[in-house]
Amino acid sequence: MHSIAERSQLKHSLRPPSHAPADVPYAPGLQLARRLGWFSIALGAAEILAPRVVERVSGIRGPNLLRVYGLREIGVGLGILQSKQPAGWLWARVAGDALDLTTLAVPLASSSTRRRRQALGATLAVVGVTLADVLCAVQLTTAAKVEGSGYRRADAGKIVEPTRATTHREIAGDQS
Repeated sequence: MHSIAERSQLKHSLRPPSHAPADVPYAPGLQLARRLGWFSIALGAAEILAPRVVERVSGIRGPNLLRVYGLREIGVGLGILQSKQPAGWLWARVAGDALDLTTLAVPLASSSTRRRRQALGATLAVVGVTLADVLCAVQLTTAAKVEGSGYRRADAGKIVEPTRATTHREIAGDQS
């Protein structure tokens, strides 16, 4: 049996957000994921179309390397935007961020003060985006684990009292 506190917490966790219609997928982080997807595409386009500008801003040398990173960014961005469950694509962004930070270590160790400053600025920006990527990936991964096979759909506030025989899908209102 669930304690009174557990039932109260369960009731509150199953209520849809007040701003979401009943047929809209709900998972914390979906809106942020879409924004990060668009950010990936924009960054990737800049790395492909203007690698010399990205070199000057970041301190990284190698236009071909930046173009490859741009292809990675665009691929991940499209994956995020096209996926109904983009958690895996967000974790791919986190892995890409780790690669970017590793690449920035070279100009950070440069003897050129200007190049180190450029790399420091780029590193701070990548760290900030990495935090957003990790937050979003954790939220979406957690939402997927709660439902097992996918994110729950908001169910217009229908609450079912849990019993030992009640499944999570029944609580969420999925009668299939």
